[in-house]
Amino acid sequence: MKCKYCNKELDENSFKNKIGEFCTEDHFDKYLKSLSNEEYVKLQHSFCVCSDD
Repeated sequence: MKCKYCNKELDENSFKNKIGEFCTEDHFDKYLKSLSNEEYVKLQHSFCVCSDD
């Protein structure tokens, strides 16, 4: 699997969440900041509110 921000191969120390997997939490933050407002809203609406997954 690869980091959604930098496309680098991930290891066992990767940062995982509902959006995907990232090298670090910093790359997760940078990924979110790189999204347009429309992309961010679309991403938020893709989550199921009835699940913690």
